Amino acid sequence: MRKGRQEGRQFMEIFIEDVTTAHQLREVSAVRREVFEKEWRLKTRQLQFDTQNKVWHLLARAADFGPAIGALSVVDTTADDTLHQNYALHFPENARVARLTQLAVLVSFRGRGIPYQLIREAIHQIVQPHRFDFTWLLFDASRAESCHLVEEFDYSVSPYVLQTEYGLCRVLSRDERRWSSRDKSMQAVDEPITVLSY
Repeated sequence: MRKGRQEGRQFMEIFIEDVTTAHQLREVSAVRREVFEKEWRLKTRQLQFDTQNKVWHLLARAADFGPAIGALSVVDTTADDTLHQNYALHFPENARVARLTQLAVLVSFRGRGIPYQLIREAIHQIVQPHRFDFTWLLFDASRAESCHLVEEFDYSVSPYVLQTEYGLCRVLSRDERRWSSRDKSMQAVDEPITVLSY
């Protein structure tokens, strides 16, 4: 379990943990049902445990052993050319690629930097140790160019606006090879997460 850092702007103190038990996975599902199904009226595919080390889940808590308030998954999409083509993505041959997906934070805890702490920890705990070359995610098309993932995490914005099951989105992607020995992505930034990532 890693305690959310509070560098830069003042963030709510949270605890982020790897999801390794069925109970934790149920907590992840409960947060996503609250956000995606009840609030946004969307049906999302439930991500399960993966025995082949292709899917990882992070869970945010309001305090040590407190209630679950947010979740983020990382999916290995390496060599999934069909998926990448669906989103107009092109990566070098043999590149290792990870998708950040189904980020959800309960409405009463938004605006406190939690999404960015989750993304930062995903990069620190999963992307870098597993030597992924690129990461990508979907972002609300109307806000993509001005979001902090672009300004602070150096994500690039695709020029294409795509109609997805989540509405109009653009793809954000980042070359992780340029960041393997740098610390900027570990900075904390704050922004409400309305339609942040799927």
